[in-house]
Amino acid sequence: MTVARAEEALRRVEEAITTLDALPETRGREAARELMEAVLDLHGAALARLTAIVAMSGHAESLYEAFAADRQVAGVLLLHGLHPEMPDVRVRRALEALRPSLRAQGVEVMLAEVSDGVARLRLRMPGASREEAAMLRREVEAAIVEAAPDLAEIAILNEVANASFAAP
Repeated sequence: MTVARAEEALRRVEEAITTLDALPETRGREAARELMEAVLDLHGAALARLTAIVAMSGHAESLYEAFAADRQVAGVLLLHGLHPEMPDVRVRRALEALRPSLRAQGVEVMLAEVSDGVARLRLRMPGASREEAAMLRREVEAAIVEAAPDLAEIAILNEVANASFAAP
């Protein structure tokens, strides 16, 4: 399936959910939701079995890397709690991708930890105005949400104006 087809399928799913939510009759809506949940459970079980087969194949590491690199596959695995990478790995990768543009603005970011569904960061923005700081926070948060939407929270612990720290 191409990216365009996947995006179209996602749009259709969202449209169908919106249509179901607008139905006045709750029995039909509930039956449709139950059907959707059952199909998702079936797909989740099949994907879990598939990942177990991959784990036994002797090629698991390279296949899991390919799964994680493919946005469509990674998204579906994430939906079912089967993503091959832990959230902290995905957050670190997102921060690494952001680091050059942040450094160009004099901003430093460091991941303190990811635990219990919360990513804790340290962000240093010397001389940033309130508006700039808010924009930079949104940029960092958006990159993390994109990489690890399964996190419950993103907490920016310190916005230190004059201290420096080493990023991992």
